[in-house]
Amino acid sequence: MSDDIDIIRKELEEVRKLKEELKKELHDMKALKREEQNKGQRRQIHRDEARRLRAEARRARASRPPKPPRPPRVTRVDLDLEDLTDSLETMMDGLGHQIEMSLRNIDGLKVPGIRIHKDYRRTKRRRDQRQEIESIAPERVAAIVAPLGSEERLKILDYLKTGGKSFNDIENFTGKTGSSLTHHLNPLIEAGYVVKGEVRGTYYVTVEGRLASVVDSSG
Repeated sequence: MSDDIDIIRKELEEVRKLKEELKKELHDMKALKREEQNKGQRRQIHRDEARRLRAEARRARASRPPKPPRPPRVTRVDLDLEDLTDSLETMMDGLGHQIEMSLRNIDGLKVPGIRIHKDYRRTKRRRDQRQEIESIAPERVAAIVAPLGSEERLKILDYLKTGGKSFNDIENFTGKTGSSLTHHLNPLIEAGYVVKGEVRGTYYVTVEGRLASVVDSSG
């Protein structure tokens, strides 16, 4: 009888141990599940935070004022004003000489800023200018003077100084018509002394044309 009781006690003890083990395993499983849930929640929190930051960044970019447009690039233009300066100096010398020659026989006339001499003497500056002119290559001189090698062309330049003229106006002024007038106009246009308007075909004298006609007449 006592042996049966001992066996029952052993079996009860084994049941109790098994129950404890099962209880521990269940506890561990619940803890593991809670840990997984916590990890999932933390990942969700991280994803929500990342979405929030991206949304704030997009709103910041949208509210940022647009960049001002870049200023246009300024194209550097190199102008050689030496020839124009020389032409202006020559023109002014020629005009001064013409005024002096026109007034030199008028006694007692006083014009502010103008000294009238009986004898026209060239200054050192004019001599230097003449030396510079004489040093210009003949080909360049020919290219400048060739379009002016006609009295008709000089008349056309003087006529255009009063304002733009049509082809018919120039025909009536010169008495030249058609190709005969074109023969004189084309060299002036090619030399840059005359330009033709695109809208009404009106002809105008350029600054170079005015200087050329003055220099030619003063020479």
